[in-house]
Amino acid sequence: MENIKFFNTTFESSLKFFKPKINNITFKSCFFNNTNFIIDDPIFIEQASLKLENLKSETTSTVKISYNKDNTNNINKNPKEFTFAQIDKTISIILKNIICENINLSETENEENIKLINCNFINCFDTETASILKNIEYKKSNTIKALEYKAKEIELHKKELLKNKKDYKKWGDIFSIYISSLYSDNGLNWIKSIIVTLMLTLGIFSIYYSILNNTYHFIIMILLFLIFIRNVKKYISIYIYIIIFIFSLIFIDISVYYVYINILSKNIQNINFVYEYYEYLNPTNYKDIKYLKEVNFIKQIFAGLFYFLGKIAFWYGSVQTVQAFRKFSKKE
Repeated sequence: MENIKFFNTTFESSLKFFKPKINNITFKSCFFNNTNFIIDDPIFIEQASLKLENLKSETTSTVKISYNKDNTNNINKNPKEFTFAQIDKTISIILKNIICENINLSETENEENIKLINCNFINCFDTETASILKNIEYKKSNTIKALEYKAKEIELHKKELLKNKKDYKKWGDIFSIYISSLYSDNGLNWIKSIIVTLMLTLGIFSIYYSILNNTYHFIIMILLFLIFIRNVKKYISIYIYIIIFIFSLIFIDISVYYVYINILSKNIQNINFVYEYYEYLNPTNYKDIKYLKEVNFIKQIFAGLFYFLGKIAFWYGSVQTVQAFRKFSKKE
Protein backbone atom coordinates (compact mmCIF):
# COMPACT_ATOMS: atom_id res chain seq x y z
CA MET A 1 0.00 0.00 0.00
CA GLU A 2 1.75 3.16 -1.20
CA ASN A 3 -0.93 5.82 -0.86
CA ILE A 4 -4.05 6.29 1.23
CA LYS A 5 -6.27 8.96 -0.31
CA PHE A 6 -9.86 9.87 0.46
CA PHE A 7 -11.67 12.71 -1.30
CA ASN A 8 -15.30 13.70 -0.64
CA THR A 9 -15.81 10.54 1.40
CA THR A 10 -18.27 9.81 4.22
CA PHE A 11 -17.08 7.38 6.91
CA GLU A 12 -19.87 5.46 8.64
CA SER A 13 -17.61 2.92 10.37
CA SER A 14 -14.13 2.90 11.85
CA LEU A 15 -10.95 1.98 9.96
CA LYS A 16 -7.69 0.66 11.32
CA PHE A 17 -4.38 -0.02 9.54
CA PHE A 18 -1.65 -1.97 11.33
CA LYS A 19 1.97 -1.49 10.22
CA PRO A 20 1.14 -0.36 6.68
CA LYS A 21 3.92 0.68 4.27
CA ILE A 22 2.72 3.93 2.77
CA ASN A 23 3.97 6.95 0.92
CA ASN A 24 1.20 9.52 1.48
CA ILE A 25 -2.00 9.83 3.50
CA THR A 26 -4.56 12.38 2.32
CA PHE A 27 -8.01 13.16 3.67
CA LYS A 28 -9.76 16.01 1.89
CA SER A 29 -13.37 17.15 2.18
CA CYS A 30 -14.37 14.08 4.19
CA PHE A 31 -17.20 13.55 6.66
CA PHE A 32 -16.82 11.39 9.81
CA ASN A 33 -19.96 10.03 11.42
CA ASN A 34 -18.88 9.03 14.94
CA THR A 35 -16.00 7.00 13.55
CA ASN A 36 -12.32 6.41 14.30
CA PHE A 37 -9.48 6.26 11.80
CA ILE A 38 -6.39 4.61 13.27
CA ILE A 39 -2.98 3.97 11.75
CA ASP A 40 -0.79 1.95 14.08
CA ASP A 41 3.01 1.79 13.67
CA PRO A 42 3.15 2.74 9.97
CA ILE A 43 6.30 2.79 7.84
CA PHE A 44 6.40 5.91 5.68
CA ILE A 45 8.30 5.61 2.42
CA GLU A 46 10.58 8.31 0.93
CA GLN A 47 9.27 11.92 1.21
CA ALA A 48 5.97 10.90 2.75
CA SER A 49 3.27 13.30 3.87
CA LEU A 50 0.10 13.36 5.94
CA LYS A 51 -2.58 15.87 4.89
CA LEU A 52 -5.90 16.35 6.66
CA GLU A 53 -7.95 19.11 5.02
CA ASN A 54 -11.57 20.20 5.37
CA LEU A 55 -12.77 17.39 7.63
CA LYS A 56 -16.33 17.55 9.02
CA SER A 57 -18.17 15.70 11.74
CA GLU A 58 -21.41 16.26 13.65
CA THR A 59 -20.39 13.86 16.43
CA THR A 60 -17.16 13.02 18.19
CA SER A 61 -14.63 11.28 15.92
CA THR A 62 -10.93 10.50 16.12
CA VAL A 63 -7.96 10.35 13.76
CA LYS A 64 -5.05 8.62 15.46
CA ILE A 65 -1.53 7.87 14.20
CA SER A 66 0.80 6.19 16.66
CA TYR A 67 4.12 4.38 16.90
CA ASN A 68 5.74 2.18 19.49
CA LYS A 69 8.07 3.98 21.90
CA ASP A 70 11.20 2.68 20.21
CA ASN A 71 10.29 4.69 17.10
CA THR A 72 11.34 8.03 18.61
CA ASN A 73 14.94 7.50 17.49
CA ASN A 74 14.06 6.32 13.98
CA ILE A 75 13.19 9.34 11.86
CA ASN A 76 13.23 7.30 8.64
CA LYS A 77 9.95 5.59 9.55
CA ASN A 78 8.20 8.90 10.14
CA PRO A 79 6.41 11.17 7.67
CA LYS A 80 8.35 14.15 6.34
CA GLU A 81 5.43 16.57 6.42
CA PHE A 82 2.16 17.06 8.33
CA THR A 83 -0.58 19.46 7.19
CA PHE A 84 -3.79 20.07 9.16
CA ALA A 85 -6.33 22.56 7.82
CA GLN A 86 -10.01 23.34 8.39
CA ILE A 87 -10.83 20.47 10.74
CA ASP A 88 -14.00 20.54 12.85
CA LYS A 89 -13.59 20.83 16.62
CA THR A 90 -15.54 17.59 17.02
CA ILE A 91 -12.66 15.65 15.43
CA SER A 92 -9.76 14.77 17.71
CA ILE A 93 -6.31 14.40 16.19
CA ILE A 94 -4.00 12.15 18.23
CA LEU A 95 -0.31 11.78 17.33
CA LYS A 96 1.89 9.52 19.43
CA ASN A 97 5.68 8.94 19.36
CA ILE A 98 6.16 10.79 16.08
CA ILE A 99 9.12 12.72 14.74
CA CYS A 100 8.32 14.89 11.71
CA GLU A 101 10.57 17.24 9.77
CA ASN A 102 7.88 19.72 8.74
CA ILE A 103 4.45 20.61 10.12
CA ASN A 104 1.84 23.09 8.93
CA LEU A 105 -1.02 24.08 11.26
CA SER A 106 -1.55 27.55 9.80
CA GLU A 107 -5.19 26.92 8.86
CA THR A 108 -6.22 24.57 11.64
CA GLU A 109 -9.41 25.41 13.53
CA ASN A 110 -9.29 22.80 16.31
CA GLU A 111 -6.13 23.52 18.27
CA GLU A 112 -7.81 22.30 21.46
CA ASN A 113 -8.49 18.86 19.99
CA ILE A 114 -4.95 18.17 18.79
CA LYS A 115 -3.23 15.82 21.24
CA LEU A 116 0.51 15.26 21.00
CA ILE A 117 2.11 12.43 22.96
CA ASN A 118 5.92 12.34 22.91
CA CYS A 119 6.15 14.05 19.50
CA ASN A 120 8.84 16.22 18.01
CA PHE A 121 8.42 18.54 15.01
CA ILE A 122 11.73 19.86 13.70
CA ASN A 123 10.58 22.64 11.36
CA CYS A 124 7.42 24.71 11.66
CA PHE A 125 5.75 26.14 8.55
CA ASP A 126 5.11 29.58 10.04
CA THR A 127 4.72 31.59 13.24
CA GLU A 128 1.12 30.44 13.73
CA THR A 129 2.15 26.77 13.57
CA ALA A 130 4.90 27.25 16.15
CA SER A 131 2.50 29.20 18.37
CA ILE A 132 -0.10 26.42 18.28
CA LEU A 133 2.49 23.77 19.16
CA LYS A 134 3.77 26.00 21.97
CA ASN A 135 0.26 26.38 23.40
CA ILE A 136 -0.41 22.64 23.19
CA GLU A 137 2.75 21.86 25.16
CA TYR A 138 2.01 24.56 27.76
CA LYS A 139 -1.42 23.02 28.34
CA LYS A 140 0.33 19.71 29.05
CA SER A 141 2.69 21.56 31.44
CA ASN A 142 5.57 20.48 29.22
CA THR A 143 7.50 23.72 29.70
CA ILE A 144 10.75 22.45 28.16
CA LYS A 145 9.13 21.55 24.83
CA ALA A 146 6.94 24.65 24.87
CA LEU A 147 9.99 26.89 25.19
CA GLU A 148 11.62 25.16 22.21
CA TYR A 149 8.58 25.97 20.07
CA LYS A 150 8.53 29.50 21.47
CA ALA A 151 12.12 30.01 20.30
CA LYS A 152 11.11 28.71 16.84
CA GLU A 153 8.12 31.06 16.86
CA ILE A 154 10.40 34.05 17.51
CA GLU A 155 12.85 33.04 14.76
CA LEU A 156 10.02 32.55 12.27
CA HIS A 157 8.61 35.94 13.23
CA LYS A 158 12.01 37.47 12.49
CA LYS A 159 12.05 35.85 9.04
CA GLU A 160 8.56 37.18 8.34
CA LEU A 161 9.66 40.68 9.35
CA LEU A 162 12.76 40.43 7.13
CA LYS A 163 10.51 39.83 4.11
CA ASN A 164 9.23 43.38 4.50
CA LYS A 165 12.43 45.33 5.17
CA LYS A 166 10.94 48.54 3.75
CA ASP A 167 8.73 48.90 6.81
CA TYR A 168 11.12 50.88 9.01
CA LYS A 169 8.84 50.52 12.04
CA LYS A 170 9.67 46.82 12.16
CA TRP A 171 13.46 47.27 12.18
CA GLY A 172 13.43 47.62 15.95
CA ASP A 173 11.64 44.26 16.32
CA ILE A 174 14.10 42.60 13.94
CA PHE A 175 17.08 43.96 15.88
CA SER A 176 15.53 42.96 19.21
CA ILE A 177 14.95 39.37 18.08
CA TYR A 178 18.45 39.12 16.60
CA ILE A 179 20.06 40.34 19.84
CA SER A 180 17.92 37.98 21.93
CA SER A 181 18.99 35.08 19.71
CA LEU A 182 22.63 36.13 19.93
CA TYR A 183 22.63 36.41 23.71
CA SER A 184 20.57 33.44 24.88
CA ASP A 185 18.99 31.58 21.93
CA ASN A 186 15.77 33.47 22.66
CA GLY A 187 15.75 32.73 26.37
CA LEU A 188 16.78 29.07 26.23
CA ASN A 189 20.48 29.14 27.19
CA TRP A 190 21.51 31.03 30.34
CA ILE A 191 25.12 29.77 30.20
CA LYS A 192 25.56 31.22 26.73
CA SER A 193 23.94 34.43 27.92
CA ILE A 194 26.52 34.87 30.69
CA ILE A 195 29.44 34.23 28.35
CA VAL A 196 28.14 36.43 25.53
CA THR A 197 27.37 39.23 28.02
CA LEU A 198 30.93 39.16 29.36
CA MET A 199 32.49 38.85 25.90
CA LEU A 200 30.43 41.55 24.21
CA THR A 201 30.93 43.92 27.13
CA LEU A 202 34.65 43.15 26.98
CA GLY A 203 34.77 43.93 23.25
CA ILE A 204 32.96 47.26 23.55
CA PHE A 205 35.00 48.20 26.62
CA SER A 206 38.20 47.42 24.69
CA ILE A 207 37.24 50.02 22.05
CA TYR A 208 36.47 52.62 24.72
CA TYR A 209 39.74 51.80 26.49
CA SER A 210 41.77 52.00 23.28
CA ILE A 211 40.33 55.42 22.36
CA LEU A 212 40.99 56.79 25.83
CA ASN A 213 44.51 55.39 26.31
CA ASN A 214 45.77 55.08 22.70
CA THR A 215 46.27 51.31 22.99
CA TYR A 216 45.54 48.40 20.68
CA HIS A 217 43.04 46.58 22.88
CA PHE A 218 40.36 47.12 20.20
CA ILE A 219 41.82 43.98 18.60
CA ILE A 220 39.63 42.09 21.08
CA MET A 221 36.49 43.51 19.46
CA ILE A 222 37.73 42.56 16.00
CA LEU A 223 38.25 39.00 17.23
CA LEU A 224 34.76 38.91 18.76
CA PHE A 225 33.22 40.29 15.57
CA LEU A 226 34.73 37.40 13.61
CA ILE A 227 33.15 35.00 16.09
CA PHE A 228 29.68 36.50 16.01
CA ILE A 229 29.26 36.78 12.24
CA ARG A 230 26.79 34.22 10.95
CA ASN A 231 29.10 32.02 8.89
CA VAL A 232 31.50 31.43 11.78
CA LYS A 233 29.19 31.44 14.81
CA LYS A 234 27.32 28.25 13.91
CA TYR A 235 30.51 26.18 13.99
CA ILE A 236 31.63 27.35 17.43
CA SER A 237 30.49 25.61 20.59
CA ILE A 238 29.96 27.32 23.92
CA TYR A 239 33.24 25.88 25.19
CA ILE A 240 35.15 27.67 22.45
CA TYR A 241 33.44 30.90 23.56
CA ILE A 242 34.87 30.37 27.04
CA ILE A 243 38.38 29.70 25.74
CA ILE A 244 38.32 32.76 23.49
CA PHE A 245 37.01 34.92 26.32
CA ILE A 246 39.90 33.89 28.58
CA PHE A 247 42.38 34.35 25.74
CA SER A 248 41.02 37.80 24.94
CA LEU A 249 41.06 38.93 28.53
CA ILE A 250 44.55 37.76 29.48
CA PHE A 251 46.80 37.07 26.50
CA ILE A 252 45.87 40.06 24.38
CA ASP A 253 46.39 42.33 27.36
CA ILE A 254 49.81 40.81 27.96
CA SER A 255 50.66 41.16 24.26
CA VAL A 256 49.69 44.83 24.21
CA TYR A 257 51.73 45.43 27.36
CA TYR A 258 54.75 43.70 25.79
CA VAL A 259 54.50 45.74 22.57
CA TYR A 260 54.34 49.04 24.44
CA ILE A 261 57.23 48.27 26.80
CA ASN A 262 59.66 46.42 24.52
CA ILE A 263 58.88 47.66 21.03
CA LEU A 264 57.40 51.13 21.38
CA SER A 265 59.41 51.89 24.53
CA LYS A 266 56.44 53.61 26.15
CA ASN A 267 55.62 53.73 29.83
CA ILE A 268 52.15 52.31 30.53
CA GLN A 269 52.31 51.92 34.27
CA ASN A 270 48.94 53.65 34.60
CA ILE A 271 47.28 51.19 32.23
CA ASN A 272 45.62 48.19 33.86
CA PHE A 273 43.11 46.81 31.38
CA VAL A 274 42.02 43.68 33.26
CA TYR A 275 41.41 45.49 36.56
CA GLU A 276 39.51 48.34 34.90
CA TYR A 277 37.39 45.85 32.94
CA TYR A 278 36.29 44.13 36.13
CA GLU A 279 35.61 47.51 37.66
CA TYR A 280 33.59 48.44 34.57
CA LEU A 281 31.34 45.40 35.13
CA ASN A 282 30.07 46.99 38.32
CA PRO A 283 26.65 48.20 37.09
CA THR A 284 26.59 51.19 39.46
CA ASN A 285 30.15 52.34 38.77
CA TYR A 286 30.34 55.33 36.39
CA LYS A 287 33.46 56.99 37.77
CA ASP A 288 35.38 56.42 34.50
CA ILE A 289 33.32 59.21 32.95
CA LYS A 290 35.65 61.72 34.58
CA TYR A 291 38.51 60.57 32.34
CA LEU A 292 36.69 61.99 29.31
CA LYS A 293 37.58 65.50 30.53
CA GLU A 294 41.25 64.75 29.89
CA VAL A 295 40.92 64.02 26.16
CA ASN A 296 39.97 66.10 23.13
CA PHE A 297 36.43 66.66 21.84
CA ILE A 298 36.49 63.89 19.19
CA LYS A 299 37.68 61.30 21.68
CA GLN A 300 35.06 62.45 24.15
CA ILE A 301 32.31 61.74 21.62
CA PHE A 302 33.48 58.27 20.56
CA ALA A 303 34.82 57.10 23.91
CA GLY A 304 31.63 58.24 25.65
CA LEU A 305 29.50 56.49 23.03
CA PHE A 306 31.24 53.13 23.46
CA TYR A 307 31.32 53.55 27.22
CA PHE A 308 27.52 53.68 27.42
CA LEU A 309 27.05 51.04 24.70
CA GLY A 310 29.08 48.67 26.85
CA LYS A 311 26.98 49.46 29.89
CA ILE A 312 23.79 48.83 27.90
CA ALA A 313 25.19 45.54 26.57
CA PHE A 314 25.96 44.42 30.13
CA TRP A 315 22.56 45.44 31.53
CA TYR A 316 20.70 43.79 28.64
CA GLY A 317 22.77 40.62 29.01
CA SER A 318 22.05 40.52 32.73
CA VAL A 319 18.31 40.61 32.05
CA GLN A 320 18.64 37.90 29.37
CA THR A 321 20.59 35.71 31.79
CA VAL A 322 17.95 35.99 34.51
CA GLN A 323 15.12 35.29 32.06
CA ALA A 324 16.90 32.26 30.58
CA PHE A 325 17.84 30.95 34.03
CA ARG A 326 14.19 31.11 35.11
CA LYS A 327 12.87 29.60 31.87
CA PHE A 328 11.31 26.54 33.49
CA SER A 329 9.19 28.70 35.79
CA LYS A 330 7.58 30.49 32.86
CA LYS A 331 3.90 29.95 32.26
CA GLU A 332 1.62 31.17 29.51
